[in-house]
Amino acid sequence: MIPNEVFWLTCTVYQEAQGEPKEGKLAVAYVIMNRCWTRNLRVPEVVFAPKQFSCWNEDSSTRLRLTSIVGYAWWESAEVSDQAFNKTALDPSLGATHYLNEKVTKQMRGVLPSWFKEEKVTVRIGNHTFLLLN
Repeated sequence: MIPNEVFWLTCTVYQEAQGEPKEGKLAVAYVIMNRCWTRNLRVPEVVFAPKQFSCWNEDSSTRLRLTSIVGYAWWESAEVSDQAFNKTALDPSLGATHYLNEKVTKQMRGVLPSWFKEEKVTVRIGNHTFLLLN
């Protein structure tokens, strides 16, 4: 049985990074955990915070993915979530607290958000850009 916090972490990683490489899924899991650790919060408090993880927004198309879970992507998301939660794998996000898909964000908004600063980028993995913000 998956503990509640790891379950919500897995659900979020699955929806946010289903098509990303394993390293990218692990980095997304670490972004969530980095926020938990630095703010002394639990996983649900971080992932369900309004407008923080788009998969939980009411208008999110990725939210529907939980009704049609694909085996391998789910198990890989569960594996990396457990690793990040328990700190049994190195953090490929290099301490990041935020990430985004630059291409999709530009397509949807026309511009990157005001908090995006190139000097805050820690790493790019797959389609995601990871940032360490204060």
